[in-house]
Amino acid sequence: GIESSNGVNVSFPFFDDVENPATSSSYWQRDTTIFKILEVSAHSGTRVWGMLPSSGSYNYLTLASPIDLSSTSNPYLSFWTRKADGGTGALSIEASGDGGTNWSVISQPSFSGTLYVRFQVPLSNFLQPNALIRIGCYAPYGNTYYLDDFLIDNAPSPKPIILSSPTDNGMNVHWNQSTA
Repeated sequence: GIESSNGVNVSFPFFDDVENPATSSSYWQRDTTIFKILEVSAHSGTRVWGMLPSSGSYNYLTLASPIDLSSTSNPYLSFWTRKADGGTGALSIEASGDGGTNWSVISQPSFSGTLYVRFQVPLSNFLQPNALIRIGCYAPYGNTYYLDDFLIDNAPSPKPIILSSPTDNGMNVHWNQSTA
């Protein structure tokens, strides 16, 4: 069955390293027969969200409540993932601005290998007080997906690189401190 938020509000900035099962469970809606917190070789710590082998197309891990991105400047979502068998995986990273009635695909990356892969996607099209985010794992590829270290935060503002004092064999390189 689908598990609800139990009144938990997800706030910005958001971080879930999955190390506290009760807290992490309160952050996410999911099919509890498919998504489980597992103690495995995690990206950090010892726990991950695991999507067990299942049928269908994409199975989703969805924020349990909307997150307010209205006062953010450059929000993004990042997380780490891999497949238990090192095989190919495919994701659908999506966001909704209307409570989950309609979803917009932000990215549909694929990956393979035994190492964790980091995905980072912009949420700049959802600068509103009620953004919902979900990550879908493609079931037909089989085996278990591991997901860990979810972060929703502001990306640093890009800073220009300044080249000065050119000579025949070099120049000076300057840049300002990042805003992160």
